[in-house]
Amino acid sequence: MKTYDSLTDTDKSPALCWHKLLSSFLCAALIMLSQAPTAGATTETPTKPRVLPSLIVSGTGALPQSRITLTFSPTISVAAQSSENGDFTFPQVPYDYRSRLTMQLSIPVAGATKSKPENNTLILSLQPRSFVVRMEGTVSKAASIALATSGNGSSSAIANMMGGFRIASPFHGAMKPERTSIVASVMNVREECCPRALIPASSVTVSVRGSAVALPPLANLPKKSTPVSANLPTKTEVPVSRRVTPEAPAEAEAPAETPAKVLPKPLFLPFGRSGELTYGETTHTASLYSVINSAYSPGTEDGTWVEGLRLLSRQIVATIMLQGRMIGGFIDAQVHLDTQRALQKLTAEAINDYIPSEALCKFGSLSKSLAASEGRSSVTKIALNEALGDRETMRKMTAYGLSPGSGDFARVRQYRAIYCDKFDESNALETFCDTTVSSKDFNKDVDYTRLLDVPLTLPVNFTGTAPTADQLRGNADVIAFANNLFAGEVFRGFSSGDFEKQGINDDDVQNYRSVIAARSVVRNSFTSLVGMKAEGTAGSNAYMRAVVSGLGLPTADVDRLIGNNPSYFAQMEVLTKKIYQDPAFFVNLYERPANIDRQRAAMQAVNLQQQTDLLNVLRRREMLLSVLLELRIKNLSEVAAN
Repeated sequence: MKTYDSLTDTDKSPALCWHKLLSSFLCAALIMLSQAPTAGATTETPTKPRVLPSLIVSGTGALPQSRITLTFSPTISVAAQSSENGDFTFPQVPYDYRSRLTMQLSIPVAGATKSKPENNTLILSLQPRSFVVRMEGTVSKAASIALATSGNGSSSAIANMMGGFRIASPFHGAMKPERTSIVASVMNVREECCPRALIPASSVTVSVRGSAVALPPLANLPKKSTPVSANLPTKTEVPVSRRVTPEAPAEAEAPAETPAKVLPKPLFLPFGRSGELTYGETTHTASLYSVINSAYSPGTEDGTWVEGLRLLSRQIVATIMLQGRMIGGFIDAQVHLDTQRALQKLTAEAINDYIPSEALCKFGSLSKSLAASEGRSSVTKIALNEALGDRETMRKMTAYGLSPGSGDFARVRQYRAIYCDKFDESNALETFCDTTVSSKDFNKDVDYTRLLDVPLTLPVNFTGTAPTADQLRGNADVIAFANNLFAGEVFRGFSSGDFEKQGINDDDVQNYRSVIAARSVVRNSFTSLVGMKAEGTAGSNAYMRAVVSGLGLPTADVDRLIGNNPSYFAQMEVLTKKIYQDPAFFVNLYERPANIDRQRAAMQAVNLQQQTDLLNVLRRREMLLSVLLELRIKNLSEVAAN
C-alpha cells in the first residue's frame, strides 16, 4: 500500500482529505477526553482507556499493482495499491455504528482479454436501523455475487447482461465493532467462442470488519500545582574517587610434582591363550568372564569400544530416521501431486464434456413446440370427425338437416361457386360454372395430391377459436374433399312415420348403423391425416425457418413448404429428414465425444416418436382391413343365402 509521502500530487488530494478526516476525529476525541476539572473539584479523571469505533476494509482478487479507490462522498475518498497477489487494505475508517454509511469501491480486475482490464464497482450500504446490508454495482455480465453478514445472514444473485446487480442481506442483531463482519464475493466470467460459453475469469472478495481505534488513557491531574523549582536538586554532590593501593606481590608457588604416568584405556582388550591381559607394559592374569564383566560394569564404558558402538548405533538410527523422513516426504509430495493432477484432469474433462454444442441445441429448440402441436392435432381430428359424423347422420343445423336433397343441393352450389373448372369434360361445364371461380381452387375438392399430399401444413382450424379467412377456406376444402372421397351418398334415414307404419324393422336399423360404423373407420384415417397436418401453435416456426433456410430455399418457398405455423407433420419432417440434409450436421460431428453421445440420444428420442406415429398408422390400417374383410364376408353370406 502506498504511504502518504509516496503518493503523487494527483493521489494526494483524496488522501489528504482522508488524513484530515481521521485527524479531526482523533483530535475531537482527545479534546473531549482531556478536559481537566476545575480548581477545588474532588472528582478524579478516569484512567479507563477510550476507543474510537471504526471499520477495516480489505480484499483480494484485484489486478496486481493497480489503484483501488474507496469513496464515501464526492469530496472524501482514499486510494490504495494492490500487491503482486492482488491483495489490498485501506486504513481504518471511523464509523458511528448507529448511523447509515454508504461506501463505493472501484476495483480493477482482469477482463475478457489480458490487455484490457475491467472495473468492478461495488456500492455497499450499511443500514443499522433497518438491520440490513445492501450492495449494488456493476461487474461483468452474468457474474455471480454473494453477500454474507455476521449472524448467518447471506444471499446471492447473478448480474444481468449489462453487468448490473442489486442484493441485500439481513444483519441479525445490532451492529457493534466486535460482531460486525461483512464479506462480498464476485465471480466474474468471460465469454469464450466456438462454441460460445461463459467460464470463470476472476474472483474478487471484499471484507468489511468492525474494529476500534484505541486512544491513550488520561492520567489523574494533581489537585495543587507544584513549583517547578521544587523539583530541582538543591545541592550537587560529587562522588569521591576511591584510592587505589598497589597489591602485594603474590608468593612464588612451589613447583608441582610430576604426575604419574597414566596409561590410556585400550580400545579393545587383547587376550592370550592363558587368559593373560596385556595392559600397557604390565601383564595380568585373569579369567575371561571377569574381564568381560569388568568391561561392562556401569560407568566404565567411556573411552572404550562399548561407547563407540553406542555412538555408532545412535548415528545409524539417526541416519535411518532422516532417510525415512526424506522418503516419506517424497511419498507425500508424490501423492499430493498425483491427487492434484487427477483433480485437474477431471476438471479439464468436465469443462470439455459439459459444454453443449450448437448441434445438440438444435434438437432441443426444434422440438420445443412439438408436444403442443401434437395436442392441437388430436383436437382437430376429434372436431373434424364430429362434423363429418353429423353430416352422415343428417343432424339438424347441417346441410343435410332437412333432407338428403338439401345437402346435395348445397354441395352442387359450392362446386359451381368455388371448384368448378369450365374446361373440364371438353368445355361442357362452361355455362355451368360461375365466372368468379379462381384458378387456384380448380378441382381442389377432388385433388388429393394438391390438397393433402404435398402441403406439410394445412390452413385449417376446427378447435373452436375464431378462424381466419384462410382457415375458413381450408375448412371448406377439407370437408368438400371428404364428401367426395367416401360416403358420397347420405342415407335418407328414418322418421317417426316409418316406425308407425311398421315398414321398418329392427334389421333395417341395425344395417343402417353398421354402415355408419364402417364409414367411421375410414373417416378416422382421413381425420387423423388432416389433424397431423393442421396448423400448429403460434411461434412454432421460430427455429424451423432457420433450418429450412439453411438448405438454400428462399423465404417465400420456406413459407409455402412449412407454413407460418408448422404442423406436427411438418415439424416431424424437419426433425427426421430435413435436419440431416444440411451439410452442417456432418461438420458438427467433429465435436467432443460427450456431445456426440448426447446427439445420438436426441436422435433416438426423435426416432421413438416417429415409431409411435408409425404404430398408430399400422393400427388404423389393421382396422381398415378388418372392416373390409367383414363387409366381403357379409356380401358373400348374402349371396349364398339368396
